[in-house]
Amino acid sequence: MKNKTTGFVVVALLAMIALFYLSSSQKKIGTVDFTAKYKQMSPIELAGFEQGEGWQGNFTYDNGQVLEGNTSIVFTSWYGKENVISRQKQFDVKGYQNGYLLLFVKNKEQLNALTSFTLTFQNNKNEKKTFPLSHLTTGWNRLAFTLPNWEKITSIEFSITSSPLLIAEINLDRLWLQKNDDYKNDISTSTNTSSLRTIGNRVYYFSASEKAASYTFPQLQSFVRGTVSVALIPEHANSATLSLNGTSVNLSLSTPKTCILTNNKKESIKKNFTKTLFENSTYVFIKATTIKDKVQFSLSNNGVDFEDCGEIKMDGKSSPELHLTGSYLIDSYSFEY
Repeated sequence: MKNKTTGFVVVALLAMIALFYLSSSQKKIGTVDFTAKYKQMSPIELAGFEQGEGWQGNFTYDNGQVLEGNTSIVFTSWYGKENVISRQKQFDVKGYQNGYLLLFVKNKEQLNALTSFTLTFQNNKNEKKTFPLSHLTTGWNRLAFTLPNWEKITSIEFSITSSPLLIAEINLDRLWLQKNDDYKNDISTSTNTSSLRTIGNRVYYFSASEKAASYTFPQLQSFVRGTVSVALIPEHANSATLSLNGTSVNLSLSTPKTCILTNNKKESIKKNFTKTLFENSTYVFIKATTIKDKVQFSLSNNGVDFEDCGEIKMDGKSSPELHLTGSYLIDSYSFEY
């Protein structure tokens, strides 16, 4: 009888161990680092319209109307006179044909005054390709073009012309090439505000929009319980919100020391944080963790030492979403669930 009892205990223990390993194998743990994953297809930054890039012609720098970097270039045509600016620099562009330009138009008066706006590239064989850029709107624009299958670019030129009695003015902020949109498999959005962006040796997921842009994580669609952490750098930011299971935490540069937690039941909790910075050009990690029937949010500047931002009761089941207003560099995100 004793041997039978011992046998039952052994079988039960083996079953428990098997269930443990089965549940462990089903748990998803990982990190998506955009530099590690997309270094081989990092974008080619043709221009950030920053001081020191070597632009020639008639223009001024502006540090107020900017989404990328420190400045944009104010490019103007006066009373029908064509204005041309150019940059002489060689880029190896083999395999890159998808091009984009980020620019800003102040108002309808400036838009209506514009009669011609072109972008011209020249390669190492002295071949030229000109793109007429049209269909602009007021505010921020992202224009797309397809570069010929060239190996090198040696010159970039912009031309602008206004109506004879008017002044046309735009802000040029970023010009780049990228291979494809594979990065959207890791963070997706219904807007055209995202891209990869290369800075030094790092590759980031770049969100650039004055309006609120929403992002989801395709890998985490079944996320119910667990932890997710997003590492980002506010650049020219307004606010950032991370949502999970009917709850959210909002951070704003207008109140940089306050977390605002809400849920679908319109409950709201405000909490001040003292150890973590939420400001432009500083890394911030935003973490959401489910604990029983609540979601706990916390913040960090290094991804190791997290400061409590409060917790709020869950209201439903929903996958993580990120909502960004302004421009941000998303470095990575990690998850365990």
